[in-house]
Amino acid sequence: MEIINISFAILLVKLVICVFPGIVGAILLSADEETMRSFRSWICRRLFGVSNAFQYQKFSRFMRAVGILLIAFSMILTWFVHLRGVFS
Repeated sequence: MEIINISFAILLVKLVICVFPGIVGAILLSADEETMRSFRSWICRRLFGVSNAFQYQKFSRFMRAVGILLIAFSMILTWFVHLRGVFS
């Protein structure tokens, strides 16, 4: 007896692809100032070699916008992958 069949494995992969952007977007939206500052310094060090290449306010606003876009992308992807067949 198979523990997992191929259609269930494909369903799990689809769910991960649909839910993961929403989780990342929620994390970006709910991050506090300390987390955003450390994330900004990590990105700036990796890209430019300095820890404060971007202004915090602009970086925070941009990351919050990216979070909103990721949540919207997750909802749209979930609709087209899983729910479109149910409601049509």
